[in-house]
Amino acid sequence: EMKITSYGLLSVAGVVSLLLGSLMLFDGSVPGVKVSLDVLLPTFIFISAFFVAVSALVFKSQISKSRSGAEGLIGETGIVKNDIMPEGKVFVHGELWKAISKNPIRAGAKVRVVKVTGLVVEVEQLQ
Repeated sequence: EMKITSYGLLSVAGVVSLLLGSLMLFDGSVPGVKVSLDVLLPTFIFISAFFVAVSALVFKSQISKSRSGAEGLIGETGIVKNDIMPEGKVFVHGELWKAISKNPIRAGAKVRVVKVTGLVVEVEQLQ
């Protein structure tokens, strides 16, 4: 499921196989020897709920905004540490970055990251 995009089909097949395999586990010709439904149904429900919960978490993580790397910095706000004329330092996302700007920005001003190129962030001053 992690390496093959099956949209949950392999998980559903696994749960169905578990249910059918459990029902066919013991030979029906021997009286009294079978899997109790009191054990089988809660197990089936628990495993199904587990797969649904994990699938929901994976789906949520795939559609969420990146929180690290260059993509995670764009839109973040920070504070100018050294005057940017046109180059300086900013403190963004808990880190000190080399920054450039089209306009001069004084130390202490709040800025927003608009672009990341390598280890340099391009910023604009917040009003």
